[in-house]
Amino acid sequence: MSGNSEAPQPTLTVSPKSGVTTLLLCLFLGGIGAHRFYVGKVKTGILMLLTAGGLGIWVLVDLVLIACCEFKDHDGRVVMFSRTGESPLKLVLGIVVLCVGVMLVYIGILTVIIIFATRGITDTVQDQLKALRAGDFEKAYSYTSPSFQGATSYEAFREFIEQVPALRDNASGAFASRSMDNNEGVISGTVTSREGSEMPIEYLLTYEKRKWMIEGIRINPPYSESEDGTELNESDASKPAENLTYQDPDKTYSIQYPDNWYFDQADKTSVMFSGKRGSPSYYATVTIQALPMKIEGGIYNGVNDILADLKSQISEKTADVKFLEEGDIGLPKDPEKFKGKYFIVTYTYKGESMKKIQYILMGPDGKLAYSWGYTTPADIFDADLPVAQAMFQSWVIQ
Repeated sequence: MSGNSEAPQPTLTVSPKSGVTTLLLCLFLGGIGAHRFYVGKVKTGILMLLTAGGLGIWVLVDLVLIACCEFKDHDGRVVMFSRTGESPLKLVLGIVVLCVGVMLVYIGILTVIIIFATRGITDTVQDQLKALRAGDFEKAYSYTSPSFQGATSYEAFREFIEQVPALRDNASGAFASRSMDNNEGVISGTVTSREGSEMPIEYLLTYEKRKWMIEGIRINPPYSESEDGTELNESDASKPAENLTYQDPDKTYSIQYPDNWYFDQADKTSVMFSGKRGSPSYYATVTIQALPMKIEGGIYNGVNDILADLKSQISEKTADVKFLEEGDIGLPKDPEKFKGKYFIVTYTYKGESMKKIQYILMGPDGKLAYSWGYTTPADIFDADLPVAQAMFQSWVIQ
């Protein structure tokens, strides 16, 4: 017996099943186990079918095994993706297909996760639209959050809906854009009226008491209107912002705002300006509210009452409250006629650090006061402060 003899090497048993066919079945129908049925692995094919391809993970594993020629059929024979003597182009093409397949699987998994995770958000909005469609304003109001209801009465909510026919007489709503961040969610899309017109809209939602509730509704018009009534398309991101003029419904004041912002008219007395979605100013808001005094049926006696109430609300509803500065202020365009107070405060709301500057101005007849506030996350407060200051400087009260 020779000492140099070598042990016999096991021979590789090759499956008659096509490696390319197996790969393509795994790539496009892996979620239902088609490639495993093809190679005779019926039991694991059924298991794959019942688990949607192991939520995609099992499909990825099989794709790698097939491409590396390590995937076996029912009889334990290797399904060869590339055989000896075959063109290298086939292997290269297979690798490319594999990479594309991995991307498609990941995108599919991510899409399914997003749709599943945000399903409750759209359900809440669709339920509100359904209630509005039926004329049940009270039920529609019930889908809003406590903070929304604290800031907007049922009467103000109904008045707002009446001013937006596409919401009041909606036929359907479609929301293609969805995003979530902890307990906050944003969906945007279009609401179609019964007449067939479409209105871009965005909903802000919060997850409280084990359900999604509407925190805010933003109407995103496809165009803005200049002072002379000319329609302006949304400005390109590369263009410098131009000023548009907003006039409140009662024509008691006007203010200029950049055309890369939009306004949300909550009711006749309240309006919110904010950067458009996708812009750096998206999380910045400027809010203006007209507040009648007691002699006009309101609840306040004067500026100090309003100031104390606002401070109390911030202290009760937020954490880590720090009042940084306060003092007297006048309307820049007419400081002698409209005077009041201001304060600057930082606080934490739902885990996020916020910063706010608040002005309260009283009219000369003492019948109506105006609340003006600029609020952003604290880390971006300075970025949009010049825009907010320019808006305040442009504010004209009749």
